[in-house]
Amino acid sequence: NRTSLNMLWQYVGAAFCTVVLTVYASNSERRRSLMQLFLFLCFGLAVHGLHQYFVSMPADRRAFELDPVAVMRMAGIEAQVGSQEYQQFRNRVHSTEPFATFALANSLAVVLSVATVLGFGLAIGEWLKKRTLRSIIPWLLITLVIGVVLILTKSRAAWIGGAIGMAGLIADFC
Repeated sequence: NRTSLNMLWQYVGAAFCTVVLTVYASNSERRRSLMQLFLFLCFGLAVHGLHQYFVSMPADRRAFELDPVAVMRMAGIEAQVGSQEYQQFRNRVHSTEPFATFALANSLAVVLSVATVLGFGLAIGEWLKKRTLRSIIPWLLITLVIGVVLILTKSRAAWIGGAIGMAGLIADFC
């Protein structure tokens, strides 16, 4: 059932994106606004990922070390210390990769990889338009925060995808 429900929401999301992009993004200014909105949402995900990495995940690890059975019970898992379920939960708690609102760090990494390329592209576009450092600093700072969390996810596939995107972007502007 969970797989079917996830697939349903993917189709609903795809339909919604199609409608928004065909109706709302009818000119370049609106498309740019949608890209900026996506970048700001990804910045929020990155901030949440940083909070997880520096605050909530270390607290979860400390709580697990103090009383693993109680932590597992709060998560709805009834398992004995040393069991396979215990080991899987322990590995998840000791993982350092932030995942923000996603189930996996790799899922977050894919989205942040796209956002990193987009943020860099917006910075280059601003530079080509205005030729002032002041106009690109906000885009570079947002992209830097997103890029740091992308690195923390340790997703090599997303890193490679981002590098290919950056190379294509640089090739396009040259």
